[in-house]
Amino acid sequence: MTLEQRSPPCSRRAAEPFDGDAGEPSSANMQMNASVEGLAYPLLCQDSMLLGAFPNWSWHMERLAQSTIRVITRCWADHLGCAPEHFQTTRTLALPHLGIGDYHGVFVFRLGQAVVASVPPQLLPTLGPPLEQLDPAQLMIKECVRAVGAATVERVIGPAYYGYADATSLLPSASAGIRLLTHEDAPFLEQLHTACSEAEWAEAGGLTIDLPLVGQFVGGRLVAVAGYHVWWDCLAHMCVITHPACRRHGYGKAVALRLAEVALSRALVPQYRALEVNQASIGIATALGFEHCATSIALRLKSLRVP
Repeated sequence: MTLEQRSPPCSRRAAEPFDGDAGEPSSANMQMNASVEGLAYPLLCQDSMLLGAFPNWSWHMERLAQSTIRVITRCWADHLGCAPEHFQTTRTLALPHLGIGDYHGVFVFRLGQAVVASVPPQLLPTLGPPLEQLDPAQLMIKECVRAVGAATVERVIGPAYYGYADATSLLPSASAGIRLLTHEDAPFLEQLHTACSEAEWAEAGGLTIDLPLVGQFVGGRLVAVAGYHVWWDCLAHMCVITHPACRRHGYGKAVALRLAEVALSRALVPQYRALEVNQASIGIATALGFEHCATSIALRLKSLRVP
């Protein structure tokens, strides 16, 4: 089975980034570590960052196979409601919310040199024209806020890094002490959960034993675990956490790398997301062989009423 074919059933809890009548993420979607608002991350864009540009917008796919690029492009095009060919342009396209449901704001997503701004349908006639004037090559957070209207923005979340990997880009993995978890390992996972703070566990994506999980065992103890949620039958959105007493030993990297291999074996493209300010996390992704392919920012609005 190739990456462009559908994968076998796994967890599809993250198929919709938003849920709820107020646009808040549902508990099912909090696992993604990647609803439009970054969900699990308590850190939001600081006011000073509103004046900055989206960092590192370049199209970094040198090490990815063309089949992988087609999967990534198709998935996001379907999710946002545009043609895949749009991501071969240098344009900004404003569209009504599709895959992000009733999100209470604007989601700006750049893949390659093209941008899609997903907008609440009732605000598209008002916000669409100024958003489409944004220059993808010089996309500034302050310009996004200005296009939407600074007085209407409640908060800015992001920018967020999206990295992808395939068999041509990933480093080879070591397997000592690392294995797939089963339901019989639930007590080990619960012990790891107890050792971590609730904030850390939420930031890691709310890992549960029902997900595809890879664990690192040391001395009979589970010290790190990585799991993924399936997005749109084609992407494996990865979540990783390490025992607080066992960090800085490479265990998190090891389970993430092994999990990426598992995802690839199931015809899924591994996806790694982190806030751009978390350069340590992005550094791990880069070291493992993930390519920075996309960036997003969410602008949560105070109201969805048409001016």
